[in-house]
Amino acid sequence: MYKKIIHVGMADKFLPPLIDFIQKKFSPENNTFYLYGDENVYGFLRDRGVFFLGEKENNVSYFQLLLEMYSADKIILHGLFSSKVIKILFYNPWLLKKCHWLMWGGDLYETKQKNGLSGYYKKIVIKNMGYLLTYLPGDIEYARAKFRAKGKYLENLGYLSNIFSLDHYSDKNNSENINILLGNSADPANEHIAALDILEQFKDSNIKIYVPLSYGNQIYAEKVIKYGKTIFEHKFEALTEFMPYEKYQSFLQNIDIAIFNHQRQQAMGNTISLLGMGKIVYLRKGTSQWELFKDKEIEVFDIETFNLTNTQKLVKNQSKIKSYFSKKNFEKKWKKLLES
Repeated sequence: MYKKIIHVGMADKFLPPLIDFIQKKFSPENNTFYLYGDENVYGFLRDRGVFFLGEKENNVSYFQLLLEMYSADKIILHGLFSSKVIKILFYNPWLLKKCHWLMWGGDLYETKQKNGLSGYYKKIVIKNMGYLLTYLPGDIEYARAKFRAKGKYLENLGYLSNIFSLDHYSDKNNSENINILLGNSADPANEHIAALDILEQFKDSNIKIYVPLSYGNQIYAEKVIKYGKTIFEHKFEALTEFMPYEKYQSFLQNIDIAIFNHQRQQAMGNTISLLGMGKIVYLRKGTSQWELFKDKEIEVFDIETFNLTNTQKLVKNQSKIKSYFSKKNFEKKWKKLLES
């Protein structure tokens, strides 16, 4: 049976692989994508069922998007970041019953909650959203507690970055140092400074700290680099150039310990890859990702108990990550969403 499904989201690195996946595995004529953001980066997707929202010539207007929403059987929201999309849904609340919000984290756990009308619009839209998509039950609990969200929870693994493949895996660490990965971006939510303070007691140990800062707030990145260099000198290395996916996965293979000091769900692709490789991962206790891994009996460690004594591969994590974050499970969840 033909279903018209429209996807609305931000033009981000997660979308092109997913668009390719959906167009190859499912009926491409059933799925149309409307993206907002930097169309110069993702313009190559045009003419493949992908349109950009905005005011430039040949772009789809938000009024046209509204008409498409009315005629669609399902609306899948890839994140909830656009104030224009939120406003459309607020003033057309009957559309919400067919909206499926695939949570990204930043759209749910905003560090600075919007006030005034825009904040009110978002609260009402989230409260009345028809379906809530994630694989983190803790995010659902937060949405219900913070926004009184009433939508039905549908388990979905989101994006291909959350799939673990043994193609990524190697036992080898070619370094003589204990290699530590800190954070995933130049987002202040990484809490780099607090993590570096914890690591300072080990500055005389045989360690090397790698900090990915290639995207995000570059003023904040400079602050982190200055702070890290002051304490750790040559043992601190900022990664300021973007790495292609395969190169980054090879880089992760040489990491011994990873620290993700985020106060909210973030860096899940990195975390999944590292756990699947058997690496030691430290998280902030009590976050939704902490609760997820503990619930699935995947061993992670509390950042407040950080030490260098345990760098042995955690074999038991590998099979559990491989089983849940598998391509088969990923396809199964998307098939249920797009074809039911």
